[in-house]
Amino acid sequence: MKTVIWALTGVIFFSVLLVVVALARLIRPGLESTQEATSRRLEKLLNTTAVNDFSAEAIMRHSSLSEIGFLDNLLAKARRLTSIKELLEKAGSPMNLGTLILLAAVMAMLGILTGVIMKLGLLIIPLALLGGFSPFILLKKLKDRRMAVFETQFPEAVELMGRALRAGHSFSSGLQMAASELPEPVSSEFAKTFEDYSYGKTMEDSLGGLVKRVDNADVRFFAAAVALQRETGGNLTEVLDNISHIIRERFRLLRTVKTLSAEGRLSGTILALMPPALFVMLYFTSPGYINMALEHPIGQATLMIGAAFEVLGIFVIKFIIKMDA
Repeated sequence: MKTVIWALTGVIFFSVLLVVVALARLIRPGLESTQEATSRRLEKLLNTTAVNDFSAEAIMRHSSLSEIGFLDNLLAKARRLTSIKELLEKAGSPMNLGTLILLAAVMAMLGILTGVIMKLGLLIIPLALLGGFSPFILLKKLKDRRMAVFETQFPEAVELMGRALRAGHSFSSGLQMAASELPEPVSSEFAKTFEDYSYGKTMEDSLGGLVKRVDNADVRFFAAAVALQRETGGNLTEVLDNISHIIRERFRLLRTVKTLSAEGRLSGTILALMPPALFVMLYFTSPGYINMALEHPIGQATLMIGAAFEVLGIFVIKFIIKMDA
């Protein structure tokens, strides 16, 4: 019996250690502070050999799906996992797809172990599902946060390219300036676009890659306007200035909408948090009452149905209070 306990303790310890290391890699979304961005720009200015040193990865931008050989081959054949790989790229996480899959499996096993230790019966299933999907939920949050930062930085990048054109530089030089002068994540995305163009792609294809990586309406509008100007001619500087002005006006409208919908969003948050908060409060104040629901099959089934309706209610509330400008 002692051997089993020690073995189980060792499995839990190494599982938690793996989860901590993997999460540390996952939650590094590629964002940098102002001080880090300034240091990076100064280092590039001091290093005269780094004018075009954006990385030779642009020649063959192929990243391994896993450091484990057989898992890499297995994931390469799974075409349906492409969307998860794109989610990793959009989140700016250095974690590869194989590590993410293994992390999800470990989290699911931890959920099962927790349910077995606590003797939760049927509740082991939602615990395992919650553990398995938690890395993907966190990754989605990181992607949304990174894209939100990119969206706020994008008008500045467009203005910088417009000023570069006004000073006599080419559009590709403006891309390079945006990649080297602006902070993450807009700098890395424009660096990839400049790399694609430098190594032989057309400007339309390079901007198409940016649209695919970022998937933002403003970026699609920007790419379409640049492509149209390159075909028909015209004043690109004026086009970029107009795009920047439109984006900033849209941000102003979105902030107004966010202010007007603050009461509804707060009400939705309170309604969503009330059931789990009440459960935790009863667990500590009336443990016998809650243990009956946790241990009895009917109580477990009721909790699972209640949790399902809770999740459904959260989605309905989010749909009701969501306002797009």
